Amino acid sequence: MHVKSIRPYELVRHILQGGRTQLYLFEQAHPRRQVALKLLKVSQYEEQCRSRFQLEIDLLATLEHPAIARIFDAGVVDIGRGPQAYYTMEYVKGLRLDQFQK
Repeated sequence: MHVKSIRPYELVRHILQGGRTQLYLFEQAHPRRQVALKLLKVSQYEEQCRSRFQLEIDLLATLEHPAIARIFDAGVVDIGRGPQAYYTMEYVKGLRLDQFQK
């Protein structure tokens, strides 16, 4: 799936693909900042996937800790495959967890 923009965000680059999600680096127009955008690849109407993704959004929204990226926004967008849920969060530069070594 190729995404160029999800208003008010403009694509910078694709970061990685998971089983049911895509993670992108986007530039937010206002306030101007880079954000990580996680997009659910499956249809909004696949209830179990949508419910789990919504639970993830709700849980992340309650967390507040310097070591946890804050969630900024969540919504639903149609980029050509029907309604798909997404959320944006702080973009943190660094290694992925599977690349991190003590």
